Amino acid sequence: MIIGGALALLALAAARLLRRRRQPAQDEADVEIAPPAPVAVPIPPEPAPAPNTAPPEPAPVTAIPDAPDRPWLDMALDITQARYSLMGMTIGYTLLLHNRGDTPAQDVLVRGIIGNAGAEQQTLLQSFFARQSGLPLHAAVSIMPGETRRLTGELRLMPDQIVPVTMGQRSLLIPLAAFDASYRWGPEEAEPRDHGRTARAFILGQEQEPPADRLAPFRLDQGPRQYRRAATRTAGELVPS
Repeated sequence: MIIGGALALLALAAARLLRRRRQPAQDEADVEIAPPAPVAVPIPPEPAPAPNTAPPEPAPVTAIPDAPDRPWLDMALDITQARYSLMGMTIGYTLLLHNRGDTPAQDVLVRGIIGNAGAEQQTLLQSFFARQSGLPLHAAVSIMPGETRRLTGELRLMPDQIVPVTMGQRSLLIPLAAFDASYRWGPEEAEPRDHGRTARAFILGQEQEPPADRLAPFRLDQGPRQYRRAATRTAGELVPS
């Protein structure tokens, strides 16, 4: 599976979902987001290709066993708040990075991006995973073996970046966020000798009551508001390296 194929499946699943129409209801929970199955996306080969050459095809996805004497960072996302205002859609989050490896992860740098799920998500994620877009959000000197680091922040979709989906009288938004954590490792008395990377994409929406596998989208037609049940589901990831 290559990056384009995996992300195309996610875009197709989102597009099919958004074409489904249901009878109008009083609450947004009657429109559901089917969470895409987690997709492992191989990391593009490095270094980057020389100018005027086509990028090489990524290798097929393969299981990468844990190796001794190195860190492995696992990533999870918790949405702490979501609000819609004249400033756009603002998502407050806590990003959890857990080092399940045997050595410290050093010089940790986290990048992030937010966009719209749907037709443009393939382009958004391809560019982000290739390190062509996104912004630096967090840095950590080290994450020790067995340690979980909690990083808090906000992502915002500006009004001119929001692409709502209209269903009857309702205007719906399904944001997509992605994070990329790069790090190094090596003896403390020497320069770090190698590097690793963990990245994931997440669909954002509202948890249903009672909670279900599917999320409800955010409604924009009800005007500025704070969403009480903001939640997330994993939408895809890079094979950790």
